[in-house]
Amino acid sequence: AGNRAVSTAMRPVSIDIEGDLAISRYVLREEFNDGTAFVGRFTSVARRTDGRWQLYRTSFDTVYRGPKAEAPPLP
Repeated sequence: AGNRAVSTAMRPVSIDIEGDLAISRYVLREEFNDGTAFVGRFTSVARRTDGRWQLYRTSFDTVYRGPKAEAPPLP
């Protein structure tokens, strides 16, 4: 849509490592050049392959999407 993020903030919630799997949870807020904002809760799964961590999958839940002036702060 031609939008681009002009500000991004992230707050980690937790990181759990079990062997070669890591699960990270975090909250992300982005503000865009069109005056809108996005806040979401993310969960990412990484796995270690040959000694290197590789992102495997990320899912998210939208907390807010709309005008920047009405966006909640990071919890």
